[in-house]
Amino acid sequence: MSPAAGSLRQPFRRTNRAPRGPGRPRRGCDPLVPPPGAGERRRPRGCRARRPGGLERERTVNRPWVLATRGAEELGALAEALEGRGVELVPLAVTREVPVDDAAGRARVEAALGALSFVAFTSKRAPRALRRAAPDLAPALATKPAAAVGPATAAAARREGFDVQIVGEGGGEALANALAPRLRPGDAVLHPCGRERRDEFGAALERAGGRVVPFVVYAMDEVPTNEAPPLPEEPPSAVVLTSPRAVRAYVARCGARWAGVPHIAIGATTAAAAAAAGVRAVAAPHPTTESIVEELCLTCS
Repeated sequence: MSPAAGSLRQPFRRTNRAPRGPGRPRRGCDPLVPPPGAGERRRPRGCRARRPGGLERERTVNRPWVLATRGAEELGALAEALEGRGVELVPLAVTREVPVDDAAGRARVEAALGALSFVAFTSKRAPRALRRAAPDLAPALATKPAAAVGPATAAAARREGFDVQIVGEGGGEALANALAPRLRPGDAVLHPCGRERRDEFGAALERAGGRVVPFVVYAMDEVPTNEAPPLPEEPPSAVVLTSPRAVRAYVARCGARWAGVPHIAIGATTAAAAAAAGVRAVAAPHPTTESIVEELCLTCS
C-alpha cells in the first residue's frame, strides 16, 4: 500500500463491518444520479479560477483527499460522506455531456410510435436528454411504460415524468430478459441512449424476439486538458472511476501519475474498462454513495 493510501487508515476504518453480498442497495442510500441542473459547468468548490493564458497553480490540500472523475455538481452526497470522515473529495470532470442531433433515430421513433410498448433506459442521463432531444415527442413517450437498468436510472426517469414499471439489477442484458416476457409480437421498445454505448441490451432483447428502436440523445465528450482544473501535487488516497468513458479520459489526462494509488470503479463494467486501460480497479458492488464509501473502507484500511 502506498503512503497515500495508508493516510486513510483512520478516516475509513470501520469497526462493525457488515458482510458484502449480492442484492439491492440498502434503503436510504444516495445514488450517484445527476440532479436537475447537472451538466451545467461550474467551478468545483475550493478550486480557484483558471489564470489567464492557461497558467495554473497546483491546488493545495492539507488532509487526505480522494479524486473522483465527475463534476462537483454530481458528487454532493459523496463529498458530504467523505467530509464526515475528514477526507476531502476533489472532483475532476474529465467528460461532459453534449447534445446530439440524431435525425435518423428520430425518424425511426416517429415511424414506430404506434408500436412502442416500452421506453427502456440504460443510462441515468438518457431520460433528461430524451426530453431535450425530442421535446415534442416526450409527452407521448411519457405515456408509455418505462424500464430502467437499475434503481438510480429509475429515479432519474421518474424525475422526468416517466412511468417506470420494470427496474433491473444486473446490467443491460438482465433488463432485456426482464422486459422480454412483457412484449407481444410486433411490439417495439424505444432505447434512448448515448453515442458511445455497449449494445448488450439491444442484442439480448432481439435474441429474445423483441424489436429495439435506438435513439441517440446525448454524447460524452472529453474535457480538453487545458480546461481541466488544477489538481493537488500530493497523491490522492484513492481515485473513484465513474464510467468507462471517464476511465479513458482519466488515463489520457493523468497517465500513470497515480498508478500506486487504490482505484475504485463504480461497477463491473467500469472496472473492466479500467483493466483494459492498464489500471487496476476494485468494483464497488453498487453505484451508490454508501457502497463506494464501504469499498473505500475495505480497500484503504
